Amino acid sequence: MQKLSLAGLLLATASTLTAQASTGYLVDSNSDQLFTVDIATGAATFIASTFNNGLDTPADLSWRSATNELWTIDLAGGEVGTIDVLTGAFTPVYQTNLSGWQGMTWDETTQMFYLANQSGSNYSLDPVSGVTTLLGVAGFSLLTSLDTDAAGNLFGCDFTTGALVSIDKVTGAGTLISTCQTTNIQGLGIDQATGVWYGCSTASSSLFSIDPLTGVSTLVGAHGAGITFAKGFDLIDGGGGNFATKTNYGTGCNNSYASFFESFGAFDLNNTTLSFTSTGTGYVVFPQAGTSTWHTPTSSAITIGDDQVVQFPLGWTLPYPGGSTTDVWVSSNGFVTGVANTLNGCCAFNQAQFLSAGPCWAALWDDLNPGAGGTVTFDSNPATGDAWVTFDNVPRYNTSNLNTFQYAFHASGQVELLWQTCTLTTCGVGWSPGLANANPGSMDISAAAAIITGPDTAALSLAASARPVIGTSVNLTLSNVPSGAPIAAFIFGLFKLDPGISLASIGMPGCFQYGSQEATALSIAPANTTSVVYSIPNAPWLVGVHVVVQGAVYNPAGNHNALGALSSNGVEFGFDVN
Repeated sequence: MQKLSLAGLLLATASTLTAQASTGYLVDSNSDQLFTVDIATGAATFIASTFNNGLDTPADLSWRSATNELWTIDLAGGEVGTIDVLTGAFTPVYQTNLSGWQGMTWDETTQMFYLANQSGSNYSLDPVSGVTTLLGVAGFSLLTSLDTDAAGNLFGCDFTTGALVSIDKVTGAGTLISTCQTTNIQGLGIDQATGVWYGCSTASSSLFSIDPLTGVSTLVGAHGAGITFAKGFDLIDGGGGNFATKTNYGTGCNNSYASFFESFGAFDLNNTTLSFTSTGTGYVVFPQAGTSTWHTPTSSAITIGDDQVVQFPLGWTLPYPGGSTTDVWVSSNGFVTGVANTLNGCCAFNQAQFLSAGPCWAALWDDLNPGAGGTVTFDSNPATGDAWVTFDNVPRYNTSNLNTFQYAFHASGQVELLWQTCTLTTCGVGWSPGLANANPGSMDISAAAAIITGPDTAALSLAASARPVIGTSVNLTLSNVPSGAPIAAFIFGLFKLDPGISLASIGMPGCFQYGSQEATALSIAPANTTSVVYSIPNAPWLVGVHVVVQGAVYNPAGNHNALGALSSNGVEFGFDVN
């Protein structure tokens, strides 16, 4: 395998200075609203609502300076994702498949997220693989806020006792430093430049500075702005400690997903139809205006209460991608499965269940309650091989938001989801074979001309083994290389392209260029996973310089596209001394 040196590649230098943080972000989990916080006064300024795209309760906030992103984790739903600091829009990225989250922080030194759960245990989350790993028990009753200092030391604060705790990033065990004079700290921010600690207390809705060695807290000021429960907080700072950075961005091509879904913050499919045509290994799905194929129910309403699942025999065989069924299981919470199911899906769209609990069609997965009003009917015609499940004016739990929608199943394998009028806002819509399938992320169904599913296929993926500290070497690994590909390339550049430039014009639709092209390292007859060693000179003038890397594969026999080539995500390196 080739070994590439930086010599001759780097054409420019830069230096960076770390500035003291002057602003933070705060979220009120009672009102689901995002604010900025003036660190000098404690005063908060409203930005936007965070109650969208399935985010129920943001448990904490974490600012990633290298990517300029604000991250959060849902207390109940377990989703980890970003919050747009201009609009409040939540974008789920990872699913922990756990609930009870209380604290979250990003660590620049290990390039990992660290999480605190109300169970008393601490976890790490790898942003490359998306895997959540149990570290161990903290030894404190309820850590509700986490942060790291410039050296990468991990700290937390106990909500009830005010204990200020240092946390071992390997075992998760906590060690008492001191006891804060102010309790009910639900947000912790450590200024990476100055080392000053700040905490938000839900007891007074105020910002405090905290001396971690003595626990002495000093009031900075009240938040105001109507804040009643400041659940998460972090500082906007540029990082500290002169740490090198590596950041993945963009996506590789040649990926396909067996599932699709939209996690709605504002439902927009009224008076439309989704028409599913089976290809045997997946569906081709077309969004259509209107509900011209709506079936008027002829059977009597079934008896189904809140959070119940009822089985219905079709009287014929329904084929679906990957199997077939003679029965359907209808959940009162608005979804249908093709295998025996006892999971009712309360009380919101559950992505983990959707992707792993058997074939599932979701027209309006939410916390519905047909026991409180409306009707659910099941009609089947074995002679023609057709069946319909109709929810008519079924309310969302404990509200008057009524919803009318229908499933149509046919022996040909054709399926339709139809919506007349649905007045709820948050729900899940989509399809999954439910075989522990890959999470494709939420999409905008109404904006799609067509949706195509097939077997889960991983995209070409580039990863770096370590941060680019000067005087060291980093392994760059290109994964999911198609078998038999004659050549792979690692392309290095000085200029980042994000968003990437579409390569459709050269015969690579769905692929993107994520950086300029100043140097290339080739791998001939690569394996499915191939690597190159990237050597970084021990040159102080490199501090502050950024380089981007992208992988590519030429494989004309694979018929991936007209050009016969694939591209990976990008990796951005920021060189430094630590």
